[in-house]
Amino acid sequence: MDSSISALTCASVGLPPSMQRESEAATKQGVAPHPPGELQFDDHDLRQKRIMAIDDEPINLALAEAYLRSEGFEQIEFYSNPQTALEVVRTDPPDLILLDLMMPELDGLQFLRKITAPSEQLLAPVILLTASSDVSHRRDALELGATDFLQKPILAEELIPRIRNVLSAEHLKRWLRDQNQQLEHLVQLRTHELERTQGLIIACLARAAEFRDELTGNHNLRVARYAGLIARNAGLPSEMVRMIQAAAPLHDIGKVAVPDSILHKPGKLTDEERQLMQRHTEWGRSIVEPEKQWGFVIADLTTGETGQANADLLRVASRIAQSHHERWDGAGYPEGMAGADIPVEARVVAVADVFDALSSKRPYKDPIPPHDCVAMIREQRGKQFDPEMVDAFVEALPEVLWIAELLRDSAE
Repeated sequence: MDSSISALTCASVGLPPSMQRESEAATKQGVAPHPPGELQFDDHDLRQKRIMAIDDEPINLALAEAYLRSEGFEQIEFYSNPQTALEVVRTDPPDLILLDLMMPELDGLQFLRKITAPSEQLLAPVILLTASSDVSHRRDALELGATDFLQKPILAEELIPRIRNVLSAEHLKRWLRDQNQQLEHLVQLRTHELERTQGLIIACLARAAEFRDELTGNHNLRVARYAGLIARNAGLPSEMVRMIQAAAPLHDIGKVAVPDSILHKPGKLTDEERQLMQRHTEWGRSIVEPEKQWGFVIADLTTGETGQANADLLRVASRIAQSHHERWDGAGYPEGMAGADIPVEARVVAVADVFDALSSKRPYKDPIPPHDCVAMIREQRGKQFDPEMVDAFVEALPEVLWIAELLRDSAE
């Protein structure tokens, strides 16, 4: 055989350097599959492929065998009964099928239909052998997934190059599939690391707020878990549910800018103090919203898919921080928004925040029993709260109460 059979060789093809390093690191941790390796297909690879020939005429099978044996192919199977061949293909597909078009009982087109996988791909690549010049037969075969055609009588000078081309293309397809699987795995690793980093950053910010207001205990953690349950039961998309739960601990981050004399005052606030306290929503938005004036720092955080995910989460956190004290009836603050104009993430957190505030002990109040808290929230359905979010909260109540007990403040 001519040495051109090894024409499909690209030894230099591999993963990009950055992903190669990442793959190697992940492999050391036991979490990544092996890279697909080099794209190489030579004479030896070709001759090791398993080829099945199906033809009801023994003379045609003998001719095909002579051609293939002379070229060094070792794994060759011949079937004059297409039904028998069909059972073999379904249980153990070969690397290539040479299929006669015109056969009694089960012709080539029927055979193709029967070896179509659920993915609508053939179980193996097929070269159709036919003495017919009917164009419609060829069109039908192509639509069914046939890879190539050969006109009978078959010539070795034509058969072998066609086999080589089909097997080379199939090798490339499989290599690309393995490459894509590896890249998808690396993307999953990056996504996991991104989510972990986001969680750490948010935990640090939320903890910073707790240092200013230690009396609230696990309030931020509970609100985040409640918010996730409400968002889920409200039927929000899973990614939005994740972001709401991740961003909810920052709902009161603006309180870091509230003076201690107001933040820790045990008694009733004056009107002036209340107005200043209410500004924590605006300050919270300013703290977590990606601001243009941060220039190159923000550019580094918001470039590409990873950066976009960071920016999306910050925007959700920003809307929660600013709008979780808005009311469904428009009587809230800071902007007096009403109904669906209030960001959905803020409507979710508003219910979670009030329930936890009512059911938790504070220096100026004792905790209210959970069933009374639920009754109070239900009474505000369609007034202070989005009715849909109240219904989702009530539906999640068993899980809410379990979380309340799990994350109960030690001082209570």
